Amino acid sequence: MLGFLHLRESYELCFTPTFSFRPRVDDLHLRLGDRHALDARHGRVLLSWAPFISGYLRSRTDLTVWDPISGDQLDLPELLPPQHQHYPYLFGSNSRAVVLCASTACDHLDCRRGHFLVVFIDASSHEVYVYIYSSEAGAWSHPTSAALDLNDPVRLLHRWHVAMAGNALYFSVHRRMTTGILRYDLGTQEISWVDLPPDCRCQDHRILLTTTGYGGLGIARVDNSRIRLWSREAGPNGVLGWAPSGAIELETVLPANSGDISTVAFVEGIGAFFIRTNVGSFTVDLVSNQVRKVFGNSHGVSSFVPYTSFLTPALGAAFTGAGSTAGGPTA
Repeated sequence: MLGFLHLRESYELCFTPTFSFRPRVDDLHLRLGDRHALDARHGRVLLSWAPFISGYLRSRTDLTVWDPISGDQLDLPELLPPQHQHYPYLFGSNSRAVVLCASTACDHLDCRRGHFLVVFIDASSHEVYVYIYSSEAGAWSHPTSAALDLNDPVRLLHRWHVAMAGNALYFSVHRRMTTGILRYDLGTQEISWVDLPPDCRCQDHRILLTTTGYGGLGIARVDNSRIRLWSREAGPNGVLGWAPSGAIELETVLPANSGDISTVAFVEGIGAFFIRTNVGSFTVDLVSNQVRKVFGNSHGVSSFVPYTSFLTPALGAAFTGAGSTAGGPTA
């Protein structure tokens, strides 16, 4: 992990490094303070203009894919709402978008130069629509849709991490006074519903979607000073279900006055959490339980988006103190 993007209290986007690396933002067209980070995956960051995610209704998308190492950026073509929608200004109010490598055979260690996909999901009407942008085709796909109960719309939860497990994306949603997961299969383009474990369904502010060490779907839930973990596994009859997979005890590794603890992000690929406490924000390694403080005071800091990529020592040294850097406190 090279660092993370986050919003300050003034809604200014900043990059905080966890390494000597500093992102390239030489092009004034890409001023981070004007943007919001929606997602970061496989060496790329997906940005939008701030109104896209702050509850404002928009008639179009303004999405940019950025490579922080090279500084390359690509403004995606405009994506308009479906013509049959009754309300044409709903992008941003109930939408999510993620960026990922286009290759299913890639190990994703150093694939930021290859083709990528952007998956955009919108649940603003009584149907869920999914669009896919392909950098190879240079265009958006026709939408895949799934009808919902007309009296029971879903609400996409923006503060939850979007997990990628296998060849599927998992989005957290709220429905029928409970929390669940929408699954989008990238291969079949099917949209389906996944229930959470019974004791997790009403705890949306303390639960995070994760991936397991073997690439499956997982869940993390804060319970006082402990992070409880579940994994989605096949049972003896072959049916997928949730099973407890461990716990991380935080009481002995966090300051005594940490107070309320919440998970705010999960770093895929390295298995680490971002957690927020009364005395700052920390990273917690899922395997070693090692804790590292990244903010002394996280008041006014929100929307953590971890950035990971492969960086050689020589390239990392070249970035130190060179070129333009993004604003934000150093870790």
